[in-house]
Amino acid sequence: MNEKEFSAEYIRELRASELQKEKEEFDIKYDKLINKIKNLILKNSSEDKKYLLITNDDCSEFNKIIKNKNGGENLVNYFNSLGFKTEFTHTRERRINGKEIAELKIKW
Repeated sequence: MNEKEFSAEYIRELRASELQKEKEEFDIKYDKLINKIKNLILKNSSEDKKYLLITNDDCSEFNKIIKNKNGGENLVNYFNSLGFKTEFTHTRERRINGKEIAELKIKW
């Protein structure tokens, strides 16, 4: 192994590349979740409902996104920017059957 292969600069470039890949994968999951939620809103808005409630049990994509730092807050900001009233709760202390509870409530 030569010095270039084991330099601090090489290690930083390698880590930056890994972080970029992780970010791209997260962005894909986030976009899929946004589209799924939009479809659920359209489907449910024709009924007498006034809001959509999504929990981490309902949607595996949601569960993955909220585990990311600020994931729930980003969802709230996005849907609020579209004119919805959005609430997010994620209480690690409150568990049902040993599971964390996370809820996203989108009102129209």
